[in-house]
Amino acid sequence: MKRALPLVLAALFTIALPAASAFAQLPAQPPAAPAPPATATAPVPVVPPPPPTPVLAPLPPAPAPAAPPGAAPSPPVIVESGSPQVIIVAPPGEQAPGPSAGGPPSADGPPPPPPGEEEPPPERHPKSRFAPSLEGGFGYQSAYGIPMTGVDLAAAAGADKGSVRIGAIVGATFSTTDAGLKTTTTNIGPLVEGHFDRLRLGGGVRIGTFNVDRATTSGSLFSLSAGIYARASVDLVAFDKAGNSALFLVAKGSLDTIGTALWGAGASLGARF
Repeated sequence: MKRALPLVLAALFTIALPAASAFAQLPAQPPAAPAPPATATAPVPVVPPPPPTPVLAPLPPAPAPAAPPGAAPSPPVIVESGSPQVIIVAPPGEQAPGPSAGGPPSADGPPPPPPGEEEPPPERHPKSRFAPSLEGGFGYQSAYGIPMTGVDLAAAAGADKGSVRIGAIVGATFSTTDAGLKTTTTNIGPLVEGHFDRLRLGGGVRIGTFNVDRATTSGSLFSLSAGIYARASVDLVAFDKAGNSALFLVAKGSLDTIGTALWGAGASLGARF
């Protein structure tokens, strides 16, 4: 051991000497730069978090009334309310809030009918009213087998009470025979006339006069007359919705006595006011 120790030290010295020489030849490291001085920074304010927003839970809907045994469940009710358009759905068995079917009342009158519903037509001849009329047209007469044709005129006035008109009528017929003799017939009498929508039927009794020119000498033959008459008319054009005023066509017939039978017929166009 004592002999080997010098050999070991000589080997270590031989290895360490070149390493120390190489280490001595390395460049020296520069000294580290001093750290910059610390600067003071402003403190950052701490903002507390906002308080939590309370959440309101919806109330549970009221229980619907129990349906009777055996009844079918009612479907949901959908109602459109006002403006803006809002659709409210009510649970089965409950009535949804909303405006009435007729809408809010108006200051100008009753509310309009719901859409799709038409107003009822006005009642024809609802009240009593004064109803005059004028008419004129063709007239035909026959006495002693002699025909007479000419112009027939009439004027009527009376009270129109619902479906009946009661009044008086005045008429005159200006005719000519085939031989050229002129005749004049006048009459007056009460008038009763019933209404059946646009159709009217009426008649009455009357008195009057009949006058015809002489064929051989100057002058005329005059006689009084009395008889009955009937008439039927139909409204062609109504001037108002109630049908009180209208343009009408009338057909009439009569039978008078002037010492013999005086037959009459005619057709006229008239206006009722």
